Amino acid sequence: MIFFPNKSKKYTPLILAYHRVCEEDCGDSLASTLKQLKWHIIFLKNRGYKFCTLNQWATGTFSSDPSKTAILTFDDGWRDNYELAFPLLKELGVSATIFLIADYIGLSKLPDGMVQAEGRRFLTLEMIKEMSKYGIDFGSHTLTHKVLTECPKQEAFTELAGSRDKLNSLLKSDVIIICYPKSQVNEDVINAAIKAGYKYGVVTQPFRKPRNKLVSPLALSRIGLYSKDNKLRFLIKYFNFLIRN
Repeated sequence: MIFFPNKSKKYTPLILAYHRVCEEDCGDSLASTLKQLKWHIIFLKNRGYKFCTLNQWATGTFSSDPSKTAILTFDDGWRDNYELAFPLLKELGVSATIFLIADYIGLSKLPDGMVQAEGRRFLTLEMIKEMSKYGIDFGSHTLTHKVLTECPKQEAFTELAGSRDKLNSLLKSDVIIICYPKSQVNEDVINAAIKAGYKYGVVTQPFRKPRNKLVSPLALSRIGLYSKDNKLRFLIKYFNFLIRN
């Protein structure tokens, strides 16, 4: 059974999952446009949602109606999260959580195996520190974005523990939240995450497919949002969340 940071939390928060952010459609299926992101935030604000970071929710330091709590998350640590999303978040007065691939921080050229495209660069440590001062928090997305369910157990543990250790050192903070690459997770991976020191984890549920059967604070569900998600698709995903929650 899912447990929560304090007994007043009867709901899993509404957690939205993004990747890159572009000024307009940039041909990346995982990206959202600034217009989409702004519309999502304003829609939720108008419905009475308050925004916090995952760390604030997990540690119980955010006080609000849990059924009206929304959390924005961004995977991979793309540089456009700083250049485009960050100014919008400040404009609208909301915070977010960004999941960093620890070994990719500061890279301007993508590692082999990743799709090379204009604008696909990673956050620098200086950008991360500036965002952190504003209230953006950061979690782990492993060392090198390997699919953990496909790794030998020791390699999966190294990806989890190595990322947490590196981020703890760089950020001078206690990173307790993991985002699993490609949302691939099983009990062995969760056990490795616990051993590595994580207390919470997130997965993105496939649209119109059965939910992940793992019920654990190490497998909290998110709504994935992408370039193809127009207003209607967003609303379908949102109301589907309300029905299931």
